[in-house]
Amino acid sequence: IPIICIGETYKEKLSKKTNLVISESLNALLPEKGKFIIAYEPRWAIGKGITPTLSEIKSVHKVIRNILNKKGFNNTPILYGASITQDNANAITNLPNVDGLLIGGASLKKETFIPIIESVR
Repeated sequence: IPIICIGETYKEKLSKKTNLVISESLNALLPEKGKFIIAYEPRWAIGKGITPTLSEIKSVHKVIRNILNKKGFNNTPILYGASITQDNANAITNLPNVDGLLIGGASLKKETFIPIIESVR
């Protein structure tokens, strides 16, 4: 199942264009039918140890869910991925419309990956 990753740059975030970028990305990338997964990965946070606030993640995931529902993809999972740690994973996975995590660099070492898994059990 393909994973469609979308996210804004830091400049777009500062310009308050996050929702526009997300909407335009989804509308350009969504297939007409089939199974896929969406991952929100703010480009400015990937690998930098910076994570959006829970409120920001919640807001973007709501925008994504609304677009998916309008297009008939009501059951499509939406993942969050960028600078996930054992300290923030549980709080992120408990947000509405966050169906899981897309863990990047932290998944490469058991010392960082296992604590993330354990934090969301």
